[in-house]
Amino acid sequence: MTEPTALEPIRRQQPQPLPKLTDQAITDLVESIQQFEKFKKAALTDKDYSIFGENLYIEKPGWTKLRLATNTSFQIIGDPRKEIGQDSEGTYYTWIARGRATAINGVFVEMDGACSSRDEFFSMANGQRRPSAEIDEKDIIATAETNCFNRCMSFLYGFGELSGEELRGHQFDKKTLRFPFPDEVKGKTPEECDLATLKKHLPTFEKAAKDPKNKWAEQNKKLVAAIQASIAEKTAKVESPAGAVVGAGEHAATPGGGDGPAPPAGDPSPLEQAQIRVRELCEAKGWTEAKRTVHCRKTWNRGFEELDLLAVQTLIQTLVGLPDAERTLV
Repeated sequence: MTEPTALEPIRRQQPQPLPKLTDQAITDLVESIQQFEKFKKAALTDKDYSIFGENLYIEKPGWTKLRLATNTSFQIIGDPRKEIGQDSEGTYYTWIARGRATAINGVFVEMDGACSSRDEFFSMANGQRRPSAEIDEKDIIATAETNCFNRCMSFLYGFGELSGEELRGHQFDKKTLRFPFPDEVKGKTPEECDLATLKKHLPTFEKAAKDPKNKWAEQNKKLVAAIQASIAEKTAKVESPAGAVVGAGEHAATPGGGDGPAPPAGDPSPLEQAQIRVRELCEAKGWTEAKRTVHCRKTWNRGFEELDLLAVQTLIQTLVGLPDAERTLV
């Protein structure tokens, strides 16, 4: 019979005090974060982002670049698991993948990534919910693993921001109707666009909404209704400016004090005119909306629609000064 061995006492590590956050330590930490953000902006191109509104969200190709640049390892832990759920529309399933991203200094994060058969990107067709049986389950599993990788990298290096793939799953949510194309308005809601832009793109989506062969016809009808409502609202604002009411047969005084003809109702403001000019130049230069947004974020830390008139005029000069600018547009 084997003699019992004595139990070794459990050796506990002594708690270590947190490093003192001196003013210099805080300054160094902030500078490190700013330098990493600068690195992200320099390393990624407009193709590595999705745009929703005026915000940029990194997609898997972008996170893959950052993983390679930082020598970060990533692995899926175990097999993805499937969960069955019920809602008012019936039975659906969710695939969940767990992964770990480890930085070169040993710091790691473990996160779950999920995708369900209710994901709008896979489950909507002709404005109707597709049955789960019609959805390729392999796509759901692959997207769950992609979301897992993106989340791990995001929490390790991106301060927990959502990825483009995760947001795209809600792109067709009827509560947040957004333009699916072209680049000028992609990802924006009608409310975020100016009057001239809405009128420019309305015919395209009216035609798509009336096309019985277009699988997004029903969704386009909803988008057309949202565009028309936004046009009506913006037109009412333009035609009913704040200020004194001008009677019939009268005209408003000019800013200089003398009388002059009133500006036609609906004319774009100087800021809107400058924005239109930028869009024309971007189109001539081959600048996508993503490239323009990246430039604005890097230069002014704001989206294009958030720029004031001076900043927009500066952007115009930048575009005009490029070697192959279309001079005829200015």
